[in-house]
Amino acid sequence: MVSQSVIRRSWNILSLLVVVWVLCLAGLQLYNIAWGTGIWLGQFAPTWALLFLFFIVFCILFLVGIEAVVWAPQYSA
Repeated sequence: MVSQSVIRRSWNILSLLVVVWVLCLAGLQLYNIAWGTGIWLGQFAPTWALLFLFFIVFCILFLVGIEAVVWAPQYSA
């Protein structure tokens, strides 16, 4: 019989993988939209490059927050 902690850890890992997958796809979509709009920094326009950078920073912070929530110890009274 599989213990509850193993099942919980498996769901935590699966949920983090889903979040990472969605964030990667969103970043790829934004990259495809922004690329080729200018001649600055890899064919990005300065405004698109700044928006893309802020999006990447947001995604990293969001992932860290989700990871902290998912892996936080559960305190039960």
